[in-house]
This record gives sequence, C-alpha cells and structure tokens, in this order.
Amino acid sequence: MKRRLHLLGAGLHLWREQGTAVLIQRYLLRRGPAVPRLSRFRIFLTSLWPRAVPVSRDPEVSIILPGNDRRSLASIIHSVRDTKYEVVESAAKASGRLLLLLRRDILLATGCVEALLDVFARRPGCGAAGAKVLRPDGRLESAGGIIGSEGTTSNLGEGGDPNRPEYNYVREVDFCTGALLVPREVFVESEVEPEHEIDLCLELRRRGRTVWYQPAAHVYHFGKKERPPQPTVRARDRSLDPAVLVIDHQVPMSDRDAGSLFMTRFLQTVAASGYHVVFWPDNLLRGKYGAALQQEGIEVVYGPLSFEHFVQTYGRIFSFAVVCRATMAGKYMPALRRAGIPAGYIAVDLEHVREERRTHDQRLVEALKERERTIVQAAACIGVHSPVEAQLLRDELAVDAVVELPLPLTQPREDSPGVEGRSGLLFLGSTHQPNVDAIRHFAEQLLPRVRERLGDVRLNIAGDVCAAVRDLGGSRSLRLLGHVDDLSHCFDESRVFVAPMRFGAGIKGKILEAMNHGIPVVTTPIGAEGIGLVHGETAMIAENDDAFVDHVVELYSNAELWRKIHLASRRFVQETSSERAFRDAVDRFLSCLSKQAATQSRSEKQGASGGV
Repeated sequence: MKRRLHLLGAGLHLWREQGTAVLIQRYLLRRGPAVPRLSRFRIFLTSLWPRAVPVSRDPEVSIILPGNDRRSLASIIHSVRDTKYEVVESAAKASGRLLLLLRRDILLATGCVEALLDVFARRPGCGAAGAKVLRPDGRLESAGGIIGSEGTTSNLGEGGDPNRPEYNYVREVDFCTGALLVPREVFVESEVEPEHEIDLCLELRRRGRTVWYQPAAHVYHFGKKERPPQPTVRARDRSLDPAVLVIDHQVPMSDRDAGSLFMTRFLQTVAASGYHVVFWPDNLLRGKYGAALQQEGIEVVYGPLSFEHFVQTYGRIFSFAVVCRATMAGKYMPALRRAGIPAGYIAVDLEHVREERRTHDQRLVEALKERERTIVQAAACIGVHSPVEAQLLRDELAVDAVVELPLPLTQPREDSPGVEGRSGLLFLGSTHQPNVDAIRHFAEQLLPRVRERLGDVRLNIAGDVCAAVRDLGGSRSLRLLGHVDDLSHCFDESRVFVAPMRFGAGIKGKILEAMNHGIPVVTTPIGAEGIGLVHGETAMIAENDDAFVDHVVELYSNAELWRKIHLASRRFVQETSSERAFRDAVDRFLSCLSKQAATQSRSEKQGASGGV
C-alpha cells in the first residue's frame, strides 16, 4: 500500500509539472511493450480466415504442425511476414534448413519466427531458440526453463507478468517448450520426437550446442498446464555466476553521444568476457535502445522498482558493481556498500577539473574535488578515459587502482575520400555544456572572421547540440542538421572538423570520430588533452582565437597539409583506438576490480571476526 501511494504521488507530481502526455509516455516506457491479450472469439474468427498457406520452393523454415490444428495454422499464416516457410506434419517431410517445432494449441504472434531466426544469426553454436509462452489472458506461462540439481524442471515466470525485466532479455537456458526452432540436420541426428522438447534440448547441449530463450518471440498456449515448482533467485539465468551490476543515468543511446557509445560498448564487452550483465538506468526507462541491449543478452532493469529492495533481493548474485558518473556514484554507492557489493567507478570526466576551467569558482571546485575524493576512495577500482586524469587521480587524490578506458569508435573506417569535392566546416556534439559553449563561441566570434578570408564557407552542426543553439539557425553561414543516424556522409562531404573547446575534461569522442573518418581537425589544447595529438602532424591545435582562425584557414586552403593530416590522423586512431585496444582496457579494468573486490571482501570478513 505504501509503495502504491508513493507511485500515485509521484505520478500526480509529474502530471502537474509536465502534463498528461509525458505521464503516459513515462508509464509506457517503464512498463515496456504491451503484451496483447487474445480472446477465444478472435481465435475462432482467425481460424476461419480463408487465406491459403503460402508455398515456398526453397523454404528457410519448415513449421511442424501436429494434427489438423486450424487455429495454429491460421496464426502461422497471419504472423509470418518476411520468411520463406512451409507447413508440414512431420520432420520427414520437411525441406527447410530449420524446423519450428510447435506443440498443440500454440498460436504464433506476429514476428515470432523472425525473432527466433535472429538468435541463430547472432549466436554461432546455437542449437535451439525458444519463444516466450503466454496464456490467453496475457500472463506468462514460460520464459525458458531450468533443470535443478535433483533433475526437477522449472518453467521461469509461470503465472507472472511477462513485462518484468528478468523475462525480457535473450539468455541461455536449459530448455524451452511450446515453440522451438532447431536446425533440421541436428534434429534428425538427435532421434528425439518433436513433442519431447526437454529431451531434445538436453541432447543438443550434450552435443555442445546452446539453447536460447528469445523474449521477442511471443506464442500463446491454449492448452491446460500444471504449475511446476518455481526456481530460486539464483536460477533466473544459467549464466548468473559471475554477474555484474552496471549503473548509469539512463540507457545509453549509442548513436547520440560519445559517452553513450562508450557505455554500450562497455556493456557488450563485459558480457562477451563471460559475465552476466545487469544494467540499472537511474530513470528506469527502457525504450528502443534498452530493447536492443536485451537482444544482446544484457538484462535491462526498468519499471517502478526500489533499488534498495533490488540489491537486498538479488545482491548475492553480483560479484561486483560498476557505477558511472559522480552523481550516480553519490546516489548508489552507499546502498551497494550496505548490501555488501564491491563497486567500481567510471568517471566520464573529472568534475572538479571541468568546473575549474569553466567558472574558476574555488569553493565549488573544492566541493566537487571532495565529493570525487570520497567516491574514489570508496571504489574498488576507478576507470577514466584520459591518461591526464588518471595521473591527476594518482597525484591529487592518492588513488592507485586506476585504469585508462579509451573511447571506442562507432565503426573503424577502411577508407575515406580525399580533399577533392569536400567543402564546409563540421561540428558534432551533444547538449553537454562545453559543446554548447564551444559552438556558440565559434559561430558568433570566429566563423565571421573565417568567412572574411575564405569566402562563402558554411558551418554544418550535427547532433543534439542543435536544440541548444536554435537561435543560430537563421544565419546563411551555418546549417543545423540535428540528430543524424549515419554521420558518414557528413564526415565525407566536409573539409575541416572544428572542436573549439574552451573548457571541459576527459577525452573528446567527437575528435576521435572525425579522425577515424579522415577529416582533419582543428581544436584547442583542452580538446586535444589526453589523446596524444601532435600539432601539425595529427591535428592543428590552437592556443587562442587568432590561432584557431588561422589554422582553419590554412587547413582549408592548403591541400598538401590537408592530405598529410588526413593520413596521419587516420593511422593514429587505428593504432590507438582499435577494438582490440578497447577490449584489452576493459579486461584490465575488470581484472583490477575483481582483485580489489576480493581484497576488500577479505578485509571486511577479518574485521567482522576481529582479525587484523
């Protein structure tokens, strides 16, 4: 009751402050996608639909439909959209590369087959992919199954809410029932009957294949089902040991800013290292980016949940946690400490350094430094993007367990067009305050001086930063592009990338991306900090406004200098920002965190027992 009253109060506050539309959007995003309920009347009408079964000469999937189940057949006709398939009564008559084994009284929801196929496309060695099984009223019947140590079988989530986070990420399981996609050759070799899904999955795993649960594939079961014994908390996932909890302010939107790209790649790399990754966004919203992470096997937490309750309930499955950003560390690390979960910390940048450069307010700077000191001293290991900031932590805050985590690239470029045909300047950024300040200063103070010397040169501004500088859009000298899904054409068409950063900290991902795409960069010492750029070799670095204007003009008009920096900068990022370099850095961070967490745990146990 207390929890419901709290949610009601929060909802009323949100409605008063931001209106009905925002309240509804927030509710839907927290709950996740709705699971449609199917009535028996609708099923009856569906079974009478007169469409014939499509006939494919070269089917990719053969759907094994037991008996003459008109309802199941009707659901197949209406749900399979983009896949060549056939419907047969037995595997002996199948010609498809894959078999979809259906139980009686199973109805497929739209996109089910395509979602199961996606599992095979993403996961080499996959032996079977199973669907989320729902009851006619929309409640969950099975989210995959686990076999206990005594041989008992447990269907996860029986009778529960299918929208709960733990039932909505792709994961390895012991078995799936209801609708199971398997390679035809493997099924024939197993010599298991289609209706014996558990035996089939066990045989596949014995042969070294894996079995996966796909929550994006929905099927409805209209037969009777006895409730099996429920699994324990640890039985939620076969891979829960070891597990790591990662916390950030929101689900990363990898195509929006460098910090989000880093977090997305970090989550993917940790998962690829053998950890079960649980991601807790502070706003508890999922959206399309969270759904994409779930398809990669990352458990994204969302909905009206209490963090204290969450860590008290599931805390024992986590080897350690990772908290990103100082604001999140201040909020979550005390609760992690109370739950006995060792925590690492990733600093997007050092706040006290950024604010000292922006305001020169020493009281504010000292307060931020003290907060960061408290955080890093409580953390088992600290990750930073810049070697300069790593050294600052060692020197000013006396921290030893520091690992440099480079910013990854969106996609390494194999080639890039030359100077011919390029025109204009380009800036890219999020709504982060250093970006807003940089592009406003350049557009208002420096661009007119550049145009006096180069003529009608246009500045293109891409990214969410455009929302913060809309008032600049009336000028013919610049164009606000806003968010661009694929920036390749922007990089390939522009001649010079400008990054006139006047304050900030950390590594500037926009500069690395520009260099990766082969567009020469003009920046400031703050923009170049920590990257290792050399003026006149890998970039042009300006100490003041006059020099910045001069370097833009020189780089724009001197084709020989342009080609020199174009080649050198691409070679530089390929050597320093490769996928291997990023993976190795994350591995070092995880190793450091694991060792420090183990040491911290031993110390706490000794303290509790009175040891020294």
